[in-house]
Amino acid sequence: MTDLSATAAVPNAAPTKAKARQKAIVRFPYQIHAGITPAMNRAIERMTGGNHSLLAAADVIRMSLHGYLMQNDAQYHREVAGNR
Repeated sequence: MTDLSATAAVPNAAPTKAKARQKAIVRFPYQIHAGITPAMNRAIERMTGGNHSLLAAADVIRMSLHGYLMQNDAQYHREVAGNR
């Protein structure tokens, strides 16, 4: 049996550090749940399905809500348009 307590430390060895996890950037801090119709679901699947899709379902829904609010909520429009 080998006595591991007697092994010498490696000279000039740098101590190992655990990598610090980066905090996730929270770009969209709020979430909402909404029911959709089967036709809406099929349309979203067509837009987001496949290997070549650049959008996720959440992106399509977010863009749709943004367009609706830009047209129908003047305060939202002013807030968002002021940030450009």
